[in-house]
Amino acid sequence: MQVYTGKDAGSAQETNQGAIVVLDLEEDIEASGRNITCDNFFTNLSLARKLLQKNLTLVGTMRKNKPELPTESTVAKGRNVMSTVFGFQQDAVTASYCPKKTCSQNAFNDP
Repeated sequence: MQVYTGKDAGSAQETNQGAIVVLDLEEDIEASGRNITCDNFFTNLSLARKLLQKNLTLVGTMRKNKPELPTESTVAKGRNVMSTVFGFQQDAVTASYCPKKTCSQNAFNDP
């Protein structure tokens, strides 16, 4: 466990805090072939690749504003309800699922 005690006064702004936390916590299970599951604060493609180099995999949700996501995964307009769009990039796979009617204007009109 890692406790966040807040920002130190006068310190520079940290970037990639989520990745730093995951990399600190995974040290004890490196090279074990295990999977790490994260929420959208921690998950990004560069972290997944760093973990893969350590024989670990990553599964997690991603915010749709992440630059590494394909545009087709982030655009909801015109998508059918219960449809999934997959993206493939070298050693990574993304899946964008449209669970409800608000994903598409004409969700039930498609044959």
